[in-house]
Amino acid sequence: MDLSGVFETRDGAPVLIGGRGPDGTVVFPCPASDAFTPVPLSRRGTLWSYTTQAFPPKPPFAGVADPTRFQPYHVGYVELDTVIVEARLDIPPGETPRIGDALELVAMSMELADGGSADVFAFRPVGTGGKA
Repeated sequence: MDLSGVFETRDGAPVLIGGRGPDGTVVFPCPASDAFTPVPLSRRGTLWSYTTQAFPPKPPFAGVADPTRFQPYHVGYVELDTVIVEARLDIPPGETPRIGDALELVAMSMELADGGSADVFAFRPVGTGGKA
């Protein structure tokens, strides 16, 4: 799974890569276009909205087909300084996120359908241990 150009590690910390357009507008992810300049996005933001995903993720990620083993998880929109991004939320099972929560970017490992794993980006409440 290739997330280069979207998510990378710099100085040991995860960074999302947005794109600044000719008019100064920042988008995520950065389009593959000479009109956009890649820019690192803020690692901290505010929970703007969220939902609970009650079904396994789509490929290439491995979903748990056995409904007795699958654990629903939260997905949210996180408002950064210049853009709102959609991401998985690294919230402990049984806890509920709150709109307005301060969140920080983390990397978390997810199992792939081919048996491997990939680091993906997620956000967790500032100052918590999380699963990263």
